[in-house]
Amino acid sequence: MKKFSVWLFVLSMVGSLFLSGCQSEEAGGSGDQVTLDVTIRWVSAADIIENEIIPAFEKKNPNINVKIQKSFNTSYTQSLQAAVNGGNLPDIFASHPSLPVRKLYDLGVLHKLDEVIGDHKDEYEQGTWTQGSTVMEDGSIYAFPFMTGQKDSFLMYYNKEVLEQAGLSKKDVPKTWDQLVKVSKIINEKTDSYGVIVGMKSPWVAEGALTQMASAITPEVMAPTYYDPINGEYNYHTDGTIQSIEYFKKLMDEKILHPNSLTLEPEEAPALFAGGQAAFLFDGAWRGSNLMQDGFENFGSALVPTKDGKEQYLGYQGNLAAGLLVNKDTEHYEEAKLFLKYIIDHGYEQLVKNGSQFSPIPKINEKYAPDNVVGDTFQLQSDTFIPAPNPVYNNENAPTVTAEMSGKGPQETVGDVLVGYLTGQISDLEGTLKTMSEEKNKALMDAIKKVQEDGVDIDQSAWKFEDWKPFEPYKKKE
Repeated sequence: MKKFSVWLFVLSMVGSLFLSGCQSEEAGGSGDQVTLDVTIRWVSAADIIENEIIPAFEKKNPNINVKIQKSFNTSYTQSLQAAVNGGNLPDIFASHPSLPVRKLYDLGVLHKLDEVIGDHKDEYEQGTWTQGSTVMEDGSIYAFPFMTGQKDSFLMYYNKEVLEQAGLSKKDVPKTWDQLVKVSKIINEKTDSYGVIVGMKSPWVAEGALTQMASAITPEVMAPTYYDPINGEYNYHTDGTIQSIEYFKKLMDEKILHPNSLTLEPEEAPALFAGGQAAFLFDGAWRGSNLMQDGFENFGSALVPTKDGKEQYLGYQGNLAAGLLVNKDTEHYEEAKLFLKYIIDHGYEQLVKNGSQFSPIPKINEKYAPDNVVGDTFQLQSDTFIPAPNPVYNNENAPTVTAEMSGKGPQETVGDVLVGYLTGQISDLEGTLKTMSEEKNKALMDAIKKVQEDGVDIDQSAWKFEDWKPFEPYKKKE
């Protein structure tokens, strides 16, 4: 096990969700009972895990009690970091992009999962077993993909009732920016509804939508990472990003954007959309399932409009979008293995049937995708992703650099810049984004220099892919 001194800092508060650690309980007179502590963080899948997957697993394995803890807020990573430092990790816990699997692997806190995946490995979607994401340099698997890696695209939902009130229909759902403005003005005139609503108090939803809009203008810079594979650098100040932010400003200035958008959390905007306060909602692909579960079914989904109706995309680099990790020091590895195997054999199917999300196994998605708007929504999401270059394809040491970069670079997001621009706090849009590019590229070069000093053989050329052609699925060279 590598020493915690690689990455050790003390946080003032330890999240209560991790304090239970890995404990066992004795059931009086009925033999040994095991409590398996599982922590998750995905709102879209929480109900299916808690109310269907776990009860069915416990029925099949009566000696195992799965104790689930849910953490949907931004403090999850702090609690996870504190649990790593304190040695109180649960038996099974959710991955999070701000605390890369590679970093946890370097700290020696992850259990190998090759036995879990077994002979199912080839059934997973292309790119799942990417070094530094799910597989580490020792060749073993350390992350269990719970949902498809091609998840979290952003869509435009439309309220059919509002459209009907304005004398419009599905055929009028806009595909271009100008069409969205035109249709929204008709809606403003003929109904009490606004054109568009977005929950922007937490700006990541709006950023997700605008990165896809931007990809239609400057596709050479990959959405949503702002990574330019041809030049081997990061670029936030593209024409696509700038024009997309300015378009949001136009929607606000022309009173097409719901006036409360800037103060609404992402979970609040959908309720107003369902209530008819706006015809269109920009949100994640998972939101369709949430709307259905909340009893609202009179809606459809479409791709977010682009400037001229051109194609948009998201680059899929084999990243772990939603994974489960196992504590290396768990006292209940056999039980954890049984639980994860149950997910492969039954849980993925339940996840898809329920409309929570696509699984990472395509044949399951094809067989069990819901025959409704939720299934259509997830198919739109899947179609948006295109296999794209990953520096690990050029140099297997690239994840070392990525781990070194974690938490460094620009501290604000493009979503923060968007909100700042809409509220007048930021006036120099291009300059602000250019500074972010400079900070990100400095973080990259500093990280490369640091790992080189540690004896790692890598340079910036690993980030360059001169053969990258946007919109064409990238194939790793053998």
